[in-house]
Order: sequence, then structure tokens, then C-alpha cells
Amino acid sequence: MSKHLFTTALMAATLSSGCATLIGGGPSEFSVNVQEPRQDLEVRIVALSNDETIIQRVPEFTVPLSRGSDYKVTVRSPLYQTKEITIGRQLRSVFWLNFLTVLPVGMIVDAATSNMWEHRSQKVTIRLERARQGSNGKWVLPIVVSRGLSHEVHEAAIIE
Repeated sequence: MSKHLFTTALMAATLSSGCATLIGGGPSEFSVNVQEPRQDLEVRIVALSNDETIIQRVPEFTVPLSRGSDYKVTVRSPLYQTKEITIGRQLRSVFWLNFLTVLPVGMIVDAATSNMWEHRSQKVTIRLERARQGSNGKWVLPIVVSRGLSHEVHEAAIIE
């Protein structure tokens, strides 16, 4: 009888492990709202782990994102400054419930399915800034070039 009880307890612990996978597993929902401009818009979302790209041309939308990657969001529109933001990840609090079980199977399941992660931002609101006059008095678009932690701002003239 004690052998069956042990087997049942072991199976229950194994089946109930993977808390983050069982509680809200799968892709995370990510919402974007671009306030200005609302026409001729391109929003590009690129997974940093595998270069998977999502392109939208509408100012408001929601897309599923894989929990297994950080993302870079780039918003472009003619006569507006391009904006880039990074959507990073953090460990989900429900992942730590795996410590309540005796076996580390839950942690392995959550890690293998990437359900141990959640994106730091679930919704972003972006407002693009219009082009501005440069040092020579002509209209320019500021272009930010990032290399690691350093950023350089260049001015690109708008052809009239």
C-alpha cells in the first residue's frame, strides 16, 4: 500500500510541476499604440534571439510574442524621428512556485517551454517627434546610431 501511495504522490508532484507553464503559459500579448503620426507608419518588432520579424502599418495593435526572446521595436514614419525601444524579459513570479514541489521537473518544463519568462512591458505608447531644423537652417531628421552603450546623433537632410 505504501508503494502505491509513494507512486501516486510522485506522479502528482510531477504532473503539477511546471507552474508557469500551467498558469498562463504560451506567448505573451504585447500591445502597441502610436499616437503620432497615424499615417504612413511602419512598426517593426524583431526578436533578438532569431530575427523573427513582425511588421504592422496600423497605429494600434496587439501581437503575441514568444516568451523565449527579447524584442526590439522600431517605429518609422516620413518626416518623423525614428524611435527604437527594447522589450526585455524577467522571471515570472509564478515560476518560483516550482520550489513547492519535491522534484525540479517543473523548473525544467518551464525553462524548456520558455514559460518561465515574462516581458517587462505588456503595452507601450509611442509618440514620434517631427523633423527639426538643423544647424544649417534646413529641415533634418535626427538619426540615432547605437553601438553597445554609446549613441551618436547624426542629421539627415530632408530632400525638398
